[in-house]
Amino acid sequence: MSLNINLMKEALKNIGLNDFEVNIYLELIKIGPQVASVIANRLKINRTSVYTILKSLKNKGFISYYKKGNIKVYTSNDPNCIVAYLDRRCRTYDYYKNQVLTVIPDI
Repeated sequence: MSLNINLMKEALKNIGLNDFEVNIYLELIKIGPQVASVIANRLKINRTSVYTILKSLKNKGFISYYKKGNIKVYTSNDPNCIVAYLDRRCRTYDYYKNQVLTVIPDI
């Protein structure tokens, strides 16, 4: 495994993705669009669990899907989505930080 992949794995874990999310996201980058069963087989993860992880990654903006007939094909979003994810989290934390700063004087 290349040094860049190891650095990316660490970075993704550091920003809050779990090992399964990291592995699925990087696998989709590596192999391109795939159905859940292929991802599950390649990573040796239960297919039902893969659907849960894919939903989490989609909600975070790391992946998307398109339908081919009745089948969902999952694909990784551009790696710049990581920056967008961090920006959203920063805005959320700034919002709560401001709420806490407003309340502190009353405590």
